[in-house]
Amino acid sequence: MSESADDVGLRPEDITYLLRSANAYFPNAHLGNEDVLVAWAALRPLLASDPNQGPSHRSREHRIVRGAGGMYTIAGGKLTTFRSMAAELVDLLADTLRKERGFPRLPHPGTDHEPLPGGEVPDHTAFRQAGLELGLSMSSVVHLWRHYGTEMAAIFNLVRERRALMTPLDPAHPAIEAEIIHIARRELPVRLEDVMVRRLHLYYETIDHGRAAAPRVAELMARELGWDADARQTELDRYLDWLDTLPRFADGKRGESDPALPV
Repeated sequence: MSESADDVGLRPEDITYLLRSANAYFPNAHLGNEDVLVAWAALRPLLASDPNQGPSHRSREHRIVRGAGGMYTIAGGKLTTFRSMAAELVDLLADTLRKERGFPRLPHPGTDHEPLPGGEVPDHTAFRQAGLELGLSMSSVVHLWRHYGTEMAAIFNLVRERRALMTPLDPAHPAIEAEIIHIARRELPVRLEDVMVRRLHLYYETIDHGRAAAPRVAELMARELGWDADARQTELDRYLDWLDTLPRFADGKRGESDPALPV
């Protein structure tokens, strides 16, 4: 890459390429530039390849290299293979420590077979029915299942205690207020953007990047995390000021690079 990493953004030809690809798979969609509401661009660390080849021909494989000082580096790969990449590196390190230093080879931990918290039950029928009986919309119930799995039962309990917490955070998004309480108590958020960007994805999944929902999210977080009025306003201003720095297309639509929040 010869360009500066700070200059990453979506180019008109990128939009054209994606629209053409989508229309090729879905001919009746007839998607055009007017259908693009937001755009996102970022970098990923692919292995070096023939510079004469186009991006679609570059390898997505990963490589593990051991440096002169003994440090292992893993490069390349892609998001969908990150777990197998990590397992390969850990196994290699374990073998190296056993051969070179006599460390015992520990048994395979089996974490690739252990469900993540909330993923113990594959069928969500009972949870879906419980959510609908509470008065939640089907879209909110499906959203809660996808985000929390069986942990959604804790969110249902919050709604039972305070019915107002079933209120959507944004009319066009299925997230509800009870999730903010749950996240604050169980998922260790520190900043407002921890919730907006990395927990609920309101930044990505609403046209205004969560601008309308941010004041209420900040208010709920403040109650749970002990922020005073000044701290709450500081968090809110920080997030909204950051949104104002995002570049726009000429027609006013958002076109952002990988979010770089202020420190």
